[in-house]
Amino acid sequence: MAPKSKPRKPTSQAKRRVRRVKVAQGLLAGKTPAVIAQEEGISRATACRDAASPECRILIAKALDGRAVRIESLIDDSLDAIAAALKACAFQLVVTDTTKGEGGEVRTHKSVQVGVDHYARMTGVRRLIDLCLAGRPTPKPDEGPKELESITFEQFKTLLEKHTRGNTGTE
Repeated sequence: MAPKSKPRKPTSQAKRRVRRVKVAQGLLAGKTPAVIAQEEGISRATACRDAASPECRILIAKALDGRAVRIESLIDDSLDAIAAALKACAFQLVVTDTTKGEGGEVRTHKSVQVGVDHYARMTGVRRLIDLCLAGRPTPKPDEGPKELESITFEQFKTLLEKHTRGNTGTE
């Protein structure tokens, strides 16, 4: 038998609405439900429940709708930055000339490309993956390859008949 949970205190509609507005504001500010719960003096479960509520989602959508053009521009800028990172090259300063002056030696430098910047390119790949997967649920790790179960020809025929009957609607 599952343990009984404590009954929730009745909350007025107005208090709930104010709390959900505060939760939506916290989420828009980049805070986690745990931080919001601590700040508002509510349980994490309540903060998570409010964050997942249709009312809170609507509040967040309304806040973002007014900034759709700006968000679109930021996404374009982000893609441009990622594209530049994927083409990054490493440079090194090389001394091209040394002259003696009043204050000592004066060196003239030149920037020389020494190859690709693998670190910047891999960071660009990571950012592209992050952007593509933003908002998507994290996939569960596979349990590995499943062992194929061997069946007899008679079992195969039975399974095929069941499958065929299931698709035709007659049983």
